[in-house]
Amino acid sequence: GHLEVVWSGLVDPRGLAVDWITGNVFYTDTGLQQIGVVTADGIYGAVIANSSLDQPGSIAIDPTAGFMYWADSGLRPRIEIATMDGQSRRQLVNTNLVKPAGITIDFNGQKLYWSDTALDKLERSNLDGTQRTLLAHFAVNVHPVGLVLHNNSLIFTEQNLLGIYRFPLFGNTATRIVRTLRKPGEIALYNASRTTGNLKHYITRNVKLFEIYILPYKQW
Repeated sequence: GHLEVVWSGLVDPRGLAVDWITGNVFYTDTGLQQIGVVTADGIYGAVIANSSLDQPGSIAIDPTAGFMYWADSGLRPRIEIATMDGQSRRQLVNTNLVKPAGITIDFNGQKLYWSDTALDKLERSNLDGTQRTLLAHFAVNVHPVGLVLHNNSLIFTEQNLLGIYRFPLFGNTATRIVRTLRKPGEIALYNASRTTGNLKHYITRNVKLFEIYILPYKQW
């Protein structure tokens, strides 16, 4: 298909999140140690956070409430929250983390979910960081990375056994639903109920990007 460059000048872009109300694209760049936002047409862009960031990665946004959440897997691993203009920033989780990777929001349940690829864990909390709960602690050879929530299951990518897995919230076993040939990273889910205007797909492109997988719904 046709790829269009929306924004350039980045060093190591990692996370992407699309505001389904405005169409703005939020991104993290580990190389530049910043979080930015770009309009859907790529005409305007701004850096909204660039202080005290080490390795910002996965990012999730809640446009209806006006907040963004992201994971930082640097020397002081943590999960942070700020308003979508980068203000009122604070840490939600900063203990018992090593390499927080994927992060996703349960809008109906008002929960925040994340993976830790070094500790082989899936966890959740309230959106304010309270009531932290361990959901899964996998064997040492299962390293969850990218993460989305779908139909009461967490869907995550895994870079050791090379696959995409489903973990039911009310179960205790992860099942591989897709076997991949390369190391899968971030994962995204398109929800038609949270999209306005024309749909666009956005990817971060750097030397580490090899393939994009589009999964039929039946595989989820």
